[in-house]
Amino acid sequence: MPDDYVPASDADFDNWQKNKLIPYIIANKVALGVSDATAAALTALQTTWTAAYSAHQTAQSTATSKRQEKDDARAPYAALIRSAVGQMQKNPAVTDTQRAAMEITVPDQTHTPAPTPTSRPVGKIDTSQRLQHKIEFRDENTPTSRAKPAGVAYCELHLFIGTTAPAGPEAMHLQAVDKSAPYLMEFASSDAGKTAWWALRWVNTRGEHGPWSAMVSATIGG
Repeated sequence: MPDDYVPASDADFDNWQKNKLIPYIIANKVALGVSDATAAALTALQTTWTAAYSAHQTAQSTATSKRQEKDDARAPYAALIRSAVGQMQKNPAVTDTQRAAMEITVPDQTHTPAPTPTSRPVGKIDTSQRLQHKIEFRDENTPTSRAKPAGVAYCELHLFIGTTAPAGPEAMHLQAVDKSAPYLMEFASSDAGKTAWWALRWVNTRGEHGPWSAMVSATIGG
C-alpha cells in the first residue's frame, strides 16, 4: 500500500471519503477507538468539503461553457473584421494615415505584395504537462527551421474537442493566431481524457490563407 493512502485527485478523494472512509468510521467508531468529538469533527469537515467541491465543479463547468461561448463569438467576429479590412485595403481611397489610425497593415509600397501561401504548416503536439497542449509548428518545406514562409504574418490554429474526429477544419473553431511557435493551450480540468484535434494554416500580411495542414490530435492529459 502506498505511504500516502489519501487519493491524489479530487474525484478519487471525494469518492473515497464519502463512500468508504467516513461511513466506516462512523459505523465502527467504538471498535476503532474513535471519540465522539473526532467523529463529529470529521462529519463537520466532510460537510464543508462536499459544499466546496460541489461549488468547484459547478465553477469548472461554467468556465468551460463560457470559454466556448467566447471562442464561438470571436471566430465569426474576427472573420468579419478580416473581411471588412480586406475590402478597405482594396479601396484606393483609403490612406496609410487611416490605416495607421485603425492599426491595420500599412502596405509597404517599396516591396512586392506578399504571395498567397502555398505550403502548409506541420503541427506537433507536446502533451508532457497535464491539461496542456504545446503546439509546435513549422513549414513543410523547411521542417528544421522555425522561419515562416515569405510574406506570412502568422499561423491560424483551429481546435475541436470531442470523442470523434471532426469532418474537417470547417467544423473546428478558431482558437488562436500565433506569430511564432510554440503555442500553449491550457484546458479546463473537465476536458481531461478528451481528445483535441488541431488544424493549422498560414495567413499572409494581406490576410490571405494558405492550404490547411493535416489534422493532428492528442488526448488531454489529466
